Amino acid sequence: MKELTAVLVNSLLAAGLYATMSYGLAVIYGVMRIINLAHAGILMLGAYATFTLHSRFGLDPFLTLAVVVPVFFGFGVLLYQTMVRRLPRSQAGPSIESLLLLFGLWLVLQNLAYALWGGDTQSILTGYTMKSVTLLGVRVGVPSVAVFAVSVTSLLALQVLLRRTYLGKAIRAVTQNRDAALIAGVNADRISAVAFGLGTALAGAAGTLLSTMYAFTPDFGRSFLLKSFCIIVLAGMESVAGVAAGAFVLALLENAAGAYTDVVPGRFELHASRRRARRVSAGPARPFWPTRVAPPEPGVSARREWPRVLGLAAAALVLLLAAPRALERGTLNDIWNVAFAVILASCWNLLGGFAGQVSIGYSAFIGIGAYTTVLLALKGVNPYATLPIGAALAALFSFVVGLPTFRLRGPYFTIATIGVSEAVRVIAAGVSFTGGSSGLRMPPGSFDFTANYAAMVTLAVAVVALAAGIRKSPFGQALAAIRQDIDAAEALGIDSTKYKLLVHALSAALVAVAGGLFAINFQYISPNSVFDFRLSLTIVLMPIVGGLGTVAGPVLGALLFGYLQIKLLSSSGLRDSYLFIYGAMLIAVMLFEPKGLVGLLRRLWRAVSRSPSKRLPDAG
Repeated sequence: MKELTAVLVNSLLAAGLYATMSYGLAVIYGVMRIINLAHAGILMLGAYATFTLHSRFGLDPFLTLAVVVPVFFGFGVLLYQTMVRRLPRSQAGPSIESLLLLFGLWLVLQNLAYALWGGDTQSILTGYTMKSVTLLGVRVGVPSVAVFAVSVTSLLALQVLLRRTYLGKAIRAVTQNRDAALIAGVNADRISAVAFGLGTALAGAAGTLLSTMYAFTPDFGRSFLLKSFCIIVLAGMESVAGVAAGAFVLALLENAAGAYTDVVPGRFELHASRRRARRVSAGPARPFWPTRVAPPEPGVSARREWPRVLGLAAAALVLLLAAPRALERGTLNDIWNVAFAVILASCWNLLGGFAGQVSIGYSAFIGIGAYTTVLLALKGVNPYATLPIGAALAALFSFVVGLPTFRLRGPYFTIATIGVSEAVRVIAAGVSFTGGSSGLRMPPGSFDFTANYAAMVTLAVAVVALAAGIRKSPFGQALAAIRQDIDAAEALGIDSTKYKLLVHALSAALVAVAGGLFAINFQYISPNSVFDFRLSLTIVLMPIVGGLGTVAGPVLGALLFGYLQIKLLSSSGLRDSYLFIYGAMLIAVMLFEPKGLVGLLRRLWRAVSRSPSKRLPDAG
């Protein structure tokens, strides 16, 4: 009974904090249908703002809220006016542009924190940090009680704002029906700015509260972002009132899990999405191939496309396979890295570009392929014979992630990929057969760079050729229809869930093969090398910067990022700025050229081709 009381008390105290950090996400999503992936960076900035005010000016952490809340509100309004308002709106769910813009902002904020405060772990110590009190026979820390009191007070104030004031009623009106609110005379753009500022202020205040209980670094906000996602999925994406209940459920599960707290959020996020998926009727079975898919563009024939694609692929492959005879090892290593990047970018583009489904967890498939290769090679299996096994396991895992989430409209799949990827990394670091955090080494004698190079460039050429063929095929046309208008696609007889599952499994399998080749080449893997979140974000950035939904875009993006990687690693001044550079590139692309380098090159070509030629007049 005493243990149960302790679990309930600790859960209640944690729920207040969790609700405060999740309310901002719920308010922003409700008004604008935007998932604020920069939420993690704002939480982190709130913690560092409190740390700075406490260490330099001696302010009590809780008193810093008087500064943090208005400053972050203004910061949120500024972000909306300069960036967010320029994005396309959708009542059905968050646009891919909004997800990626705010993801880029998160990267910029994270690099800014590294530049201003460094990467060392920081903490805030006060006279009451180590003190405790007794509640219902349970000893709890004074900071936990103070945080709960501030959280409850702020949430009550928010409820009064939303229920009793004209501003709050306007926010609720826009949340329920934006078009009806506009007809009623509500300035929806102004309300959106206020809502984004309010959500940002709540996130900054939550960062302040978190800093009184946890040590923090610039990577601090990621795990709490996953918890916030989990809470608003439980509550219903638009339900501000349900956030408190969702926060208590998550806190209760965490405290009941005890030592497994770090693993619970990712797993529970997936379970929450599954439960919501069961509420959606699967409908009658449909034929896999669509019966009424929009025909290809005039003059384009998939049958005539394949010979041209195969011819170009064969020529590229011959040149790449002949390169070892003329180039030195360092240059071949660079080609290997670019080929690896082309595979990752092109495979992600099959799902993210062709089908419009944003995944921020593709490093999980790299890890599955890499660990399958190493574990089986240690058992005496030929490393290259393990590649199909890793591909099959990755495809199976993609079904586990996609099946409960692809049935839903909105951001559930994107949210699940972040949580699942982090959960897989934590599990891989915590079990013994993977070598734990120390990782595993390939058996001696398994390395042959020439064979590995040939396999990697062959796979890269094959993946690009496959993408080119799929884009003009009936299957690619179905994916394009799903990306453009899923309701219209399903009205034409396309089973969107099956198509998304299939392309997800295909891309996951190919990425896993690349992961196996990665393990063979480097001869050593660890959870932090193959399940790295930075690797996932690089995979997302390459096709977007190059040109989302095109064949050439991921290749251009991979070439650009391969060049940047070489420059960043060779320059001590730029080595610590990769997050800022990547984030700034993503923001610039989303705001100024959403079609990436391919779109920019096409615009330049059209401008040149349309310019009048300067000819001399005829003499006669």
